Amino acid sequence: MTEIASYLLSEAHNDRTTGGDTLLAVALTASKSSWEKLQYDDTTDINKLLSPASKAVLLMHTDDDDWEKRFEQFDFYSIGATASLCSKLDDIDLKAVLICIDARNNVKSLKLTGAANIRGRGLEPLMGSKVIERIDLSCSIKDSCGSLSEGTVLPILHSIIEGSSSTLHYVQLPVKWRNDKSTKLTRFIGVYNDHLNDLARPCQNERKEGGVIKKCENECVMGMHQHGERYGIQSYSCYQCMKGFCHFNFECMDRFHFCPQCQKYLCNDCSIIYNCSGSGCQKTSCQDCHEVILCDRCSDAYCLDCKFVGICGGCLTAVCDDCGLNFCSCCEDCFCEECGDDFTKCKRCEEYVCSDCLCGTACEGCYDSGLV
Repeated sequence: MTEIASYLLSEAHNDRTTGGDTLLAVALTASKSSWEKLQYDDTTDINKLLSPASKAVLLMHTDDDDWEKRFEQFDFYSIGATASLCSKLDDIDLKAVLICIDARNNVKSLKLTGAANIRGRGLEPLMGSKVIERIDLSCSIKDSCGSLSEGTVLPILHSIIEGSSSTLHYVQLPVKWRNDKSTKLTRFIGVYNDHLNDLARPCQNERKEGGVIKKCENECVMGMHQHGERYGIQSYSCYQCMKGFCHFNFECMDRFHFCPQCQKYLCNDCSIIYNCSGSGCQKTSCQDCHEVILCDRCSDAYCLDCKFVGICGGCLTAVCDDCGLNFCSCCEDCFCEECGDDFTKCKRCEEYVCSDCLCGTACEGCYDSGLV
C-alpha cells in the first residue's frame, strides 16, 4: 500500500511535500459520512482512530515514528495541490484531515489558502488548542474567503485564546469580515487584544552596539487595529516570522512596514516593501506581491502602470526599460543588454527576436503563421 501510494503521489505532483498522502490516509481510515458523524474531543485517541494503512501512509515521508512534526506548518492548499481540487474540498474534508493529523496538539501554523468552500465547521478539531501560534483565515491575496462564517469560526477562536496557556499570537482575518465590521468581530478583536497584552512578549528587534548584538527591552504591542482602514489587521507583528516589535523606539518601528496589496505587516528581514518611483504614483507592495518591482540596475522600483521591470532570462536580474531591456517577440522572454547581444530583426515581420527563435532570416512566429 505504501509503495503504491508513494509512486502515485510522486507521479501526480512530483513533490514529496504535498498533502495528497494526508487525504489518502483520511480515505483509508473511514468514509466521509463516518468522519461527519465522528464526535471528536480531548478523549479521542488518534493512534486508535487511524487504521494501520493510514499510519503507514503518513509515515512514508518521515525518517522516524514522529510523523506529527510534519504538520506543525499546515497549509490547506497542500492537501489539494491545485486550486480546482481545493475548491471541491468542504468542511467534512477539512475536519477529517485536522483530526487525522491531530491538529489540536500538532499544528502551530494554519493557513486556509484556497479554502473557497469552507464555512468553518471543519476547524472544530482546533477547539481549545494550546499549541497553535498563527491562524490565517484570509484564504489568499485576492480571495475574500466570503464563505467563512463568523458565527461558526469566532467561537473556535475564542476557545483557543481562553485561559493562560494559549500560544496564539497572530490571526489574519478574511477581507469580507473586516469590511463588514460586525459587532461580533469588534467584540472578538477586543478580547483578542487583551489576550495579546497578557502574553507580554518582548520586542524582538536586534541592534549592534559596540560589536555586540542587543535586543530591545521594551514590550511589543501586537494588537489588531480597531478603527480606520486597517480595521482587523494585526500590527506590530511580521506575518512571515511572527516577530513582534514595540512602538516606543523609532528604530524598532522602522523594522517593519505594511503592504496594502496583501494587507500584511512584514519585517525587513522577511520581505522588503517597495514604493513606486513613478512621478505622482503612490503604489506600494512587498516583494511577494510583485505589484512594485525593484530594478537591480538603477535601484528604483516601479509598478507596471509607470514602467515595466522584467527579469532577464540570462542573468536573472530585474531590469527596467530605462536600463536596457530587449524583448523577443516570439518567446516573449526579456534580456538585458549584456545578455541580449544576439537579438536580430526578422526580415518578414521586422520584430526583434532572440537567436533561439530565429530560423534563417525569419522568426518562428512567421513560420508558424505561414507567412514564410
